[in-house]
Amino acid sequence: MSAEEIDHVTAADKIMEDLFDHDRAIQAGDEAPDFDLPVAGGGRTSLRSVCGNGPVVISFYRGHWCPFCSLEIAALAQVHGELERQGGTLLAISPQPEDSALKARREYGIDFPLLVDREARVCEAYGLVCELPEGVRQMSLDAGFEPIARTGLSQWAIPVPATYVVGQDREVRYSFLDTNYRNRLDPAELGKILSRMRSPAETGEPI
Repeated sequence: MSAEEIDHVTAADKIMEDLFDHDRAIQAGDEAPDFDLPVAGGGRTSLRSVCGNGPVVISFYRGHWCPFCSLEIAALAQVHGELERQGGTLLAISPQPEDSALKARREYGIDFPLLVDREARVCEAYGLVCELPEGVRQMSLDAGFEPIARTGLSQWAIPVPATYVVGQDREVRYSFLDTNYRNRLDPAELGKILSRMRSPAETGEPI
């Protein structure tokens, strides 16, 4: 990146940090809002329908255009099998178009559902929507960013990346979100979190 581009990114990071309202975002201890979304490649999935099977890990990501999101999705694919062995279900949600989600699925060999939230209504329900600052909009478009498909919401709306672990009662048992999109929860920690949810009395550790 050029020095000018780095300056734009640095300024945009500060704007998002200052403007994002953490108090509106779903956090550990809250009830996870239900959703019913199309799955890239066919079908639909709701939170209510999968919660009955065990804990649910929900990853909100910006899209395949974001290299940090791509790294995270690829890492989640590597731990997916372990999460299933722990009795968990993994879902990833993004406002990106279905074809972008399918491209990510092929590229990283993903076999967990990538849910398409094109109108960003689920992202909004979780309090994760923020606006992409003007200084990085063209760079994002050049990288493949596609505006959301809803009137009445800024076309530059994107989700703050976040990871939630939701119990069978739909209570959020663990949450991680950061306006600095470079910072993500290490997917290797998810197996440990699910293990503690199964037997907190035995481990003596907080979830």
